[in-house]
Amino acid sequence: MTVDKKVAVIAGILCIILAISLVGVIINYTLIIESKNFQISSLTSLISRTIVHNSVNFLKSAYNSTIGLIAEAPRVAPNIYWLVSDNLWAYKALENYAPEISNAIKAKLIELAQTYNLPKDAQGLPISFRHEAVIGDTVPILFNETISYTLYSNDYTLKTDIANGTAIMKDWQSYADLLLYAALSKHWEGKNDEALTLFTMAKNMWDGVGIKDAAMKEKYATYKLALLLYTSRVLGQTLDFENELITTLFKMQDQETGGIITEYYPNGEPAEGADVNTETTSITIIALTYGK
Repeated sequence: MTVDKKVAVIAGILCIILAISLVGVIINYTLIIESKNFQISSLTSLISRTIVHNSVNFLKSAYNSTIGLIAEAPRVAPNIYWLVSDNLWAYKALENYAPEISNAIKAKLIELAQTYNLPKDAQGLPISFRHEAVIGDTVPILFNETISYTLYSNDYTLKTDIANGTAIMKDWQSYADLLLYAALSKHWEGKNDEALTLFTMAKNMWDGVGIKDAAMKEKYATYKLALLLYTSRVLGQTLDFENELITTLFKMQDQETGGIITEYYPNGEPAEGADVNTETTSITIIALTYGK
């Protein structure tokens, strides 16, 4: 064998060794990345289960068996009971975790919708022409302005929201919650292309900290995070910031009550004076348990 051929053979062997080494490095790097992703996914799953467990306990403890409903908030509104959205979402949130309470709330909602001649869905549940999109109903688009109705006021107050104002919200697409209700409604109608367009508009309002829509001034609304997460899962669209979103929900969980705090500042800290409430806690459970 000539010197040139020997050099060529040696060079070839070295190339093979280098290639094998490079493949090994790539495999190791891939395994490290996959391991880290698995660890992050496992941690997020653990956080989600913790949030749900504590949130369910909050709703169960807040349930008033005499009235048959859950009050708005333990500190700022302990004697105000909202049919929609609070208890409409609470019954749904508790379906698989406290079925007796869930069924009792549902029955009370149907009873009160009949008593006060409220607009109802096919199940007889009271609706707002917005919030029922979360439980699988369709809603009219465009959106009318919402009116808050007081149904009863004595030793406690019974209220509900209905979007039946005479004025139509021309700027409704500037609000993430309305975009998401519309996206869910379109999905239930089988119009998934339209649903995805509306969902994407809402998703793009995420600014790295929260949902910055027309309603956001100095504080972020926590329930919009959960509503966005829920809609993403219904539509089968994974959020690339899902881990950050769920971590924020975890930070907003009150360690004493287990409820979810309603608002937070741009620095990620809970807003001063903000309370936990039924609406935010319920939609958080619904979002984190969808498809589970």
